[in-house]
Amino acid sequence: MSRWIVPEHFKVILGGNTYIDCPVIVDYKGQSLFELRRSDTDGYLGINFDLYGSEGKRVGTVRNALFVPPVPEGYSVQLGADHYTLTEDATGRVICDIKLRQKAQSDANIEVTAEMYMPDGFLLRFAPEQTNIGGNILRGNIFRNCGAAIKIN
Repeated sequence: MSRWIVPEHFKVILGGNTYIDCPVIVDYKGQSLFELRRSDTDGYLGINFDLYGSEGKRVGTVRNALFVPPVPEGYSVQLGADHYTLTEDATGRVICDIKLRQKAQSDANIEVTAEMYMPDGFLLRFAPEQTNIGGNILRGNIFRNCGAAIKIN
């Protein structure tokens, strides 16, 4: 049975920004939004997080970089080799896109884009080229060895 442990070194691209060896990518009011773990059997990096809709209801759960069933009504998951997408059926809008290993940009372990709300309605947009947080735009930044790369109070 595979165990997932905290990785020593990793590189993740999230919303157009690169995070290298940052154990907490986003801290939202004291809660880590993205938890990274590495499999002790194959060395693959996984990411854990929850996605919420504008009304505060969870619309997706990601564990070890995979969507966890059941997918809420009105949403669809597309699965491919090292590429997973959660889409809103009514609009066709991609809520979350996860690329692993060879599908990720350059030498990143994982690349994630997501449009996600917090349970309190705060919107975070991690687009392919940039991150939008409360009117602030982060684009092309490299965060290295940060305790918490982005902290939102």
